[in-house]
Amino acid sequence: DVSTREVEYDVPTELDLKFNMQAKFLPVVYGVQRIDSIPMFADTRFNLSTQVHALYGLAEGRITGLYDLQLDGHSSICMDKQDYDVRGTIEVAEDADGTIDFLCKGFQNYGNTLVGYDASSGQAVSQTTSAVGQNDFSFNGKSTGVVPQFDDFKPVVFKHSERAIGNNGILHELTHSFDSPIDCHLTFHSGKAYQKANNRMVSIAQAANADERFKVQRDYYNQKEVYWGPNHRLLDTAYLHAEFRITEGETKLPKFKAVVKGVSVECFNYDHSYALDISRLSSNTSQLKNFQIGDQVQLYNTVTTNEITSLTPWVIHDRWFFYDAEGSKNYRFIIKNSVGEYPTILSTGRFYMEVSSVRLYFAAYAAKAHGTDKSVGAALSTTISGRGAQQISISSASNAVKAALALSGASVKLTSSKNNSFIHANFSGFTYSSNTLNNLGSNVTWTNDIISVIVGNGIQLDSSATGSDNVYNGARITVTRNFDDGTKYTQTRKIVDYNGSNKVAVVDSPWDGGYIPGVGEPTNADTYNIELGVDERPSINPAMQMMDYLRSKRYGKGLKLTDIDLPSFIASGRECDQQSTVTVVGTSAAVDNLEKGAVYTYGTAGTTGYFRGTVYDVETTDRNIGGALYKQVTFSNVIGKLGRKFNKYTNFATNELIWENGVAKAATSGYMTGGFGTGGNLTTATLTKLTANQVAKNGPTSLVIDVSIFKSGNGNPIVKSFTPNFNSYSASGYSLYDSDDIKYWKYVGWDYPDQRNVTRHQMNQSINTSQPLFTNVNKMLDQFNGMLRYSSGKYSLAIKSKQPSTFDPLEIFEAGDIIGTLKLTDSGSKKTYNTAQLSFPDPQNKFENREIGFFDSNFLKEDKGVPKNLSYQVRGITNYFNARFNVVQKIKESRYGLTVNFQVGPRGLALIPGEVIQLSYPRFGFESKSFRVLALTFTADCLVNVTAAEHNEDAYIVENVQEDVTGGTFQLGGVPIKQKPTEPSGLTASSNSPGGITLVWAHSASFSPLTHNVEIWRGTGSTRSTTTNLTAAATNPTADTTAVVVSDVTGISAGDSVVFRNSPAGLKVAVGGVNTSTNTLTLDQAVEIPLNVEGSSVETVPDLTTSEVDSVGTIPAISARTQLTFFKAIKIHTTSGDENEYVDPVISSD
Repeated sequence: DVSTREVEYDVPTELDLKFNMQAKFLPVVYGVQRIDSIPMFADTRFNLSTQVHALYGLAEGRITGLYDLQLDGHSSICMDKQDYDVRGTIEVAEDADGTIDFLCKGFQNYGNTLVGYDASSGQAVSQTTSAVGQNDFSFNGKSTGVVPQFDDFKPVVFKHSERAIGNNGILHELTHSFDSPIDCHLTFHSGKAYQKANNRMVSIAQAANADERFKVQRDYYNQKEVYWGPNHRLLDTAYLHAEFRITEGETKLPKFKAVVKGVSVECFNYDHSYALDISRLSSNTSQLKNFQIGDQVQLYNTVTTNEITSLTPWVIHDRWFFYDAEGSKNYRFIIKNSVGEYPTILSTGRFYMEVSSVRLYFAAYAAKAHGTDKSVGAALSTTISGRGAQQISISSASNAVKAALALSGASVKLTSSKNNSFIHANFSGFTYSSNTLNNLGSNVTWTNDIISVIVGNGIQLDSSATGSDNVYNGARITVTRNFDDGTKYTQTRKIVDYNGSNKVAVVDSPWDGGYIPGVGEPTNADTYNIELGVDERPSINPAMQMMDYLRSKRYGKGLKLTDIDLPSFIASGRECDQQSTVTVVGTSAAVDNLEKGAVYTYGTAGTTGYFRGTVYDVETTDRNIGGALYKQVTFSNVIGKLGRKFNKYTNFATNELIWENGVAKAATSGYMTGGFGTGGNLTTATLTKLTANQVAKNGPTSLVIDVSIFKSGNGNPIVKSFTPNFNSYSASGYSLYDSDDIKYWKYVGWDYPDQRNVTRHQMNQSINTSQPLFTNVNKMLDQFNGMLRYSSGKYSLAIKSKQPSTFDPLEIFEAGDIIGTLKLTDSGSKKTYNTAQLSFPDPQNKFENREIGFFDSNFLKEDKGVPKNLSYQVRGITNYFNARFNVVQKIKESRYGLTVNFQVGPRGLALIPGEVIQLSYPRFGFESKSFRVLALTFTADCLVNVTAAEHNEDAYIVENVQEDVTGGTFQLGGVPIKQKPTEPSGLTASSNSPGGITLVWAHSASFSPLTHNVEIWRGTGSTRSTTTNLTAAATNPTADTTAVVVSDVTGISAGDSVVFRNSPAGLKVAVGGVNTSTNTLTLDQAVEIPLNVEGSSVETVPDLTTSEVDSVGTIPAISARTQLTFFKAIKIHTTSGDENEYVDPVISSD
């Protein structure tokens, strides 16, 4: 006999935890870029080895937000609908072996990003594993560096049911959870200058039960120092805490890459945009809705109330907001008149604009609450009257001290009679009530040696400060200690809470221990002022990024503002922001007598469909096309956008011009979810002349333009221009490019897909701080034609561009001005190019390099058809069009390879490197030839050696980008992206054998065997696929339940498999029963199905325009409610190539 028995063994699972931790430099990120994660900590729980904790460094902080996570090359946010169809649900993402790919959510082309939730919960607790004694601190002198911090920390509760997508990224200390391809909870720290330690790390390391702590801590750590506590804050470092939960079969942890929005930089109102006066925030917020794009306004000086006048009325030229690192909305307004003039606002200016007695207040970047710096008031300190376990009493405290301690975010310092250095420690997380500070410190009973309490991040303001609470919240305050020898010590902080009755404020981080305002120095030694209009924002402007890099003490050169020629950086920033002109086409009769300077509008001011432009140029020659005469008109000083491309997820205004595939229509209000439709096509559109209060210019009252006969290469029938290539108006009508061609606008650093974001130079860069600063600066300059100069003790910036229309006499040189001979050098044909290979990080390619080839047919002919290739790689430009401008410029510049070197007299001292000069030198045939100064060398006898390179004016003229006119949609990345083809037709089925079947079909004309395939699914029941919407789930839609209510149960039966958006990996749910009278389904197991996982209704924001609501609110989902899909089918075949037949010999019963 043979007998068997079953024996169970515990088989250990091995997990590769090789993190390859090495010391590395953190990058600096400007704009939106993908960066690697840097492992810097890893450990498991002692009593739970399947729980792994890791920390990943990201970048120098503080960064604005975390947009997307890539795990092993897969993004968290779906690229578009096509990507969603492959990775958006379990049924399509699950492989035959049951493996679930990394599920994606949302849509990048909608502007969706990840969002986080607050995982901290419960009552805050203090550090418990070590006591705090006053002998623990031994600082020398007054410079403190990183000081001991005693924060509370909170337990955390992770969950998978939080809303997964938004539009401003994961913010500081928020958590994002997912369970595919691994169960993981990621908590993001943005790198604040005074951020707290990670709650989860501290709570584990400080667990009362040693077996619940970390394994390395429990087994190997000697406990002489805190393994992980409140002081492990990783200041100024953006990082992720990851908690992995390992399950059977997992042998390694995924590798992270993060797409982040980088640091905010000071912009100094360079673009004439102004922030709201923070001291008027309450009234400003309520009045925002009364000020819209296109509105005429009056401007007044806030201090003097004098009107700021203009030749023509002031108009709100632009209005937008961006999210800061706190997730708050920051508004910006630009005001201009119709002739393109901006109001003169001093850097210290405060002004308001008014419409019908309604006011909105603004402040320039250097505007201050006080006209002159004020003295800091009395020290916010008091003696201690009682001491106990984690408790101190202060019965004699002043009202100001009590008010400061009651403010949100207050922290304290303590003084000791035994240890003067103890003042450098900071304590927060305490509670204050009835003259008593509770929960102060850790595991300590305070003794009589502790003699006084100081509000360590508090300040007593001057009596002239406002008496209203919270008025200064969010403002930047600068405190200066003035010493007798003339030296100063300056500290800058952000006010987080303000008490107006007692005029006390607390700031976002404690004052330096030896320089607490009002403490330890003579009266009036400390002064302060509050800045009301700090212009700090995430920026893709290269000039602003360069200035930040040069000024940063932490990762840059550390220059002071006095070392910077600020006007030159502001001027360069404006030049980088050069925007598109807009060209339209009309019959010659329609545009006759149209004069430059005339102003025309379309639509209603304050809506997304509003357009306003000033005539910049009118084509002088009639063009006979198809027997009719046409001319084009170009507008500058443009407000809004004339026609937007149709999308179902865009919120349109009533009668706004929209277009799709060469057809123009007037939009209906809201989201046109029903599609573009086939009726109501427009043939013309009418622009209206604005005459009231304008400079008189000729032109028809109604300007009729064509929107049907001609279209640009991307299918835009409204904005277009003439191209001789096709003898037609089929070129782009934008001098740069159309914002509608940027599919992944959020991921190239834009806040909205608006035409305002189309500029000549924009950069999204990750700076390698391991490289020398000189190398990084030169790389940055090369990518935006920048020229950094040092003159008169200051660094100045200029942008290489076209030569001036007229030259100053000091910039014109004749042969007689040259001392000695002129040396001419020709770089030769080796550095002359006619083709180029461009490589840039493309968001469409998950920020991997995209390589695109270019050639100039005229240059090829000149070189007798011999290719001369330029390899051009940019790491800081992620927008295809901006990268293309650069590579075209490089090719053109290479065709002019002459360099001259000559010496001139003292007049050469007036030259500046980078400027263009004119040179006449008959010996070489130079007649007023343009050269750009490369270098200047000054001699002891006041002579100047000049080195200059031949200037090619054509290289700095941006030509309209010719989109693909042969088919497809031209998207970011420079390749035609094929749309989803229409369905196959002519499907026939015939029997090939008993029980077998042959399918034959015909591919549609839009099908390409190189990019498309056909999937064949076999139904396993009478109902192959049914989709319905979740209405409710028991009494709590976010709790586990077995009963769900749906909108319709038709076609659903017991035994159907069920999947829903964000179904947990590997979850198999089936219908157990169907109640047709109540539309209730009973599932075979309890699951958590949150409502509105795919999207939710737009937020109610009364002060926003419809376009802004579109930007703030969640983009409408594929359905308004969570979709449940029921199916009885399996995929049996996927075609390859142009295959159009499938033979199934026997239908199985699976």
